[in-house]
Amino acid sequence: MTDGKIKREMFNYRPVVLAALALAAGIVLGAVLSHILWATVVLAALSGVAAVIAFIRKARVFRVIFTALFAGITAISVYLAAALVTGTGGFAFVTGQVMAEGQYGSSKYTLKDVFIDGEEAGANMYLTTESELKTGDVVSFAADVSVYDPNIFDSYDSVYFKNNIRYEAECEEVTVDGSGKLTVFERLDKRLEEVLNEFAGEQAGGVLKGLIVGDTSGIDRDTTEAIRTAGLQHILSVSGLHVGFLCSMIYALLRLIGRPPKKALKVLAVVLPLYGAMTGFPAGVLRAGITALVFLWAQSSGRRFDALNALSLSAIIILAVCPWELFELGFQMSFAAMLGIVLFAAPIKRALGGGKISRALSSAVSVSVAANIVLLGLVVSVFGTFAIYFLPANLIAVPYVSVIYSLAVPIAFLSLFIPFMGYLLMPLGYLTDGFILFSEAIAALPGATASMEMPFIGAALWAFGWIFASGINLADKRLRYGVLAFTTAVFVVLLFV
Repeated sequence: MTDGKIKREMFNYRPVVLAALALAAGIVLGAVLSHILWATVVLAALSGVAAVIAFIRKARVFRVIFTALFAGITAISVYLAAALVTGTGGFAFVTGQVMAEGQYGSSKYTLKDVFIDGEEAGANMYLTTESELKTGDVVSFAADVSVYDPNIFDSYDSVYFKNNIRYEAECEEVTVDGSGKLTVFERLDKRLEEVLNEFAGEQAGGVLKGLIVGDTSGIDRDTTEAIRTAGLQHILSVSGLHVGFLCSMIYALLRLIGRPPKKALKVLAVVLPLYGAMTGFPAGVLRAGITALVFLWAQSSGRRFDALNALSLSAIIILAVCPWELFELGFQMSFAAMLGIVLFAAPIKRALGGGKISRALSSAVSVSVAANIVLLGLVVSVFGTFAIYFLPANLIAVPYVSVIYSLAVPIAFLSLFIPFMGYLLMPLGYLTDGFILFSEAIAALPGATASMEMPFIGAALWAFGWIFASGINLADKRLRYGVLAFTTAVFVVLLFV
């Protein structure tokens, strides 16, 4: 109670956070109503009018909420309308160029520059064939073509949206008519794979490529399964972890030679977009890149850095450009993990305590545990399993892999232009083999994974309960922990239903 009045605020006023939440809500509403045009138009109009009224009445909270809500509904509606394919499919003659190969020897390829019966398709195609193809091959074949209408709310279908895939075809054999022109980044990617496989070996080279640019197509199925079972799959999904490694390398190097933080900001403003282009701009890289630039800008300008605001700003930028990213699994996992770190890493570290010697260990434990707090429900809901030994596995593997990454990135890219530098990849190949053996050892332990089933509503309740109970909530502790206890109980019940 303050000045005789009950304190009603539940959260601090954070316009960036409010805008991110309202933008996401607008995107969800627009997607739900995407097949009902009149409802979409009415909802967009109502939110637009509400935003105007809020500006006139100077209602700062509502003008942020309704403006972002209107933007979200409009953005996803425009995107879905533009992505709509009117074709009906059927037997046809198809030509296209291979732009991506399937993982661990899969016979499924992604084709771009697709023409169906001589007419430009306007979208990409998944081709399933027994023919062995490689990136850049121009192919032609006759087959039944089906139009695929992906469900935007399906985490796996989001891959179709991400790669603009609207057609599917299956053909035993296809004709390779030649090799098309590769983009600069496709040529670099192809050359990188050749260098890594030549000097580090195919198995280690595949893992190194996944570590550097997130392309796991060169990793065999057994190795992929062992890494996933050990709870280390995120190491091969280029995300904030990798951007953090990269930023730390560049920042430390510049500080070593006496350059100010402003110089690091300028260098990373060039390097991060190039790295994003090499990795295909996954959500984790975009989020971490934006957050890193905001952090360096705050440092160089003497401003206070707020991690939650920076996280929300990165979400706004990504969703404003690509609203469908909200439904993409990589986006959801990246932001869930980072939100957990922002909200819970510091409290967990304080609870662990420890002196100077154990400070680094407590930091690593707090970050690993915090990242999985909000993420747990989503992982169980999507994959149906949970890695039991994720904490000890990550405490050992992440520092080990950070050394490999810090050495592999400069050496691998220098090897693209200075061939003899490739010999320095040989010892890194042995170190990478060690990571593979470690993953296999963890995966072989008794009860390495727990099988669970969870509807998405349960995952959402779990995340809401923990966020509600976090330190950003100004409500009474009894209310916060009461909500957490209730949502956790519902989560546990749903696990066993």
